[in-house]
Amino acid sequence: MKNLFFILVFIASTFAVHAQVGVTVQPVNADDVPADVISSQASYFPGINVNVWEKQTVEGQSESAERYIANFQNDGQKARARYYTNGVGTTATTYFSGSQLPTAIQDAAAANYSGYTLESGEQIITLPTDDVFYRLRLRKGAQKLAVYTDESGNEVSADNLPEVMTKP
Repeated sequence: MKNLFFILVFIASTFAVHAQVGVTVQPVNADDVPADVISSQASYFPGINVNVWEKQTVEGQSESAERYIANFQNDGQKARARYYTNGVGTTATTYFSGSQLPTAIQDAAAANYSGYTLESGEQIITLPTDDVFYRLRLRKGAQKLAVYTDESGNEVSADNLPEVMTKP
């Protein structure tokens, strides 16, 4: 009976290890980025130079997936855009300090999260549909919150975000 228990634990742990999703990101040369990805980046962000290209590999799902990430400056702000290997864009993210976010977002955060400090945030644009969301990082002492909102500052549940924002 004891041996059966250990065998079952071993089998369960083996399946658990294989079910985990692994994400790796590594810098790549622009020459190693597919032409469709380069073309899409130039189309979405004309005249902007990519500082660093990265290749993201996701393993452990039903199938492995690769994406390319362009790191660049957008109007003086750090930004990233993500693409599938066929050049289809997923999201573009621009990073801001709390005080650089739009006034509507700052006002909504102050009204809805009294006592919290709006430390930073990101504007996330879904490239297929041009929907705009904000991810806010709030802090109250040691407590941290990450909240998604629409352009008006209305909170959006993570369950209601587009799939391109929730997949690794």
